[in-house]
Amino acid sequence: MKRFRSILFLLAMFLLFGGASAHALLVSVEVLWGYEPYPTNPETGQPYTLSDYHITVGSIIQLVAYQNGAQGVEAPDPSSADKNFTTYGTSFLPDTTPPGHQIVGTGTVTNFGNGVYGMVTWIDLPYPYDSLYVRVFSATEFALDNTTTSWWGISSVSNITDSGFGTALTWFDNTLTPNSNTFEVIPEPSSLSFLLSGGCGMGVFARYRRRRLLRPPEERP
Repeated sequence: MKRFRSILFLLAMFLLFGGASAHALLVSVEVLWGYEPYPTNPETGQPYTLSDYHITVGSIIQLVAYQNGAQGVEAPDPSSADKNFTTYGTSFLPDTTPPGHQIVGTGTVTNFGNGVYGMVTWIDLPYPYDSLYVRVFSATEFALDNTTTSWWGISSVSNITDSGFGTALTWFDNTLTPNSNTFEVIPEPSSLSFLLSGGCGMGVFARYRRRRLLRPPEERP
């Protein structure tokens, strides 16, 4: 684990001097499964396995930030979909967050070998956010306008502090995914407008073309 964290810290320093925003904190983040100590499953009394976490290569990882103690902003609820996602009918929107929270990074689970899985990345943590946590899904994708049932879970919250030079380092190990809900992705209003305008344009063009083909050849432009 030290190998990953040392590399991330050096990468963060390099990227910082490459031009990070003056108001953002550059954070090296490590999200891993399979490193010791292995937590024990209270139901079996045995260490968790990868199947207990319900993750696989390609499972979706979200990094979510918020400002601890800000008015109207609460910590995430690891057990309640209603408090962590916006409801859409009987489903939940996977790209939504509680009030005052923001998705600041996304990725997928990678196989690092030797039984270790996860994601190693860096993010610009916008000011004044000072707390970061992980939301992980067993799903590898959420289809547009179609429901997907997925296991999901939330890590503990990491309080982010500047370790010097505008950088920070944090990690999340062995995040559990004990919850199962139905999720659905819907187009943004701007996307819907684009699709509708495009469809109208194609309809007008098709009508014009049909009327043109019905004219005698000598009358066609």
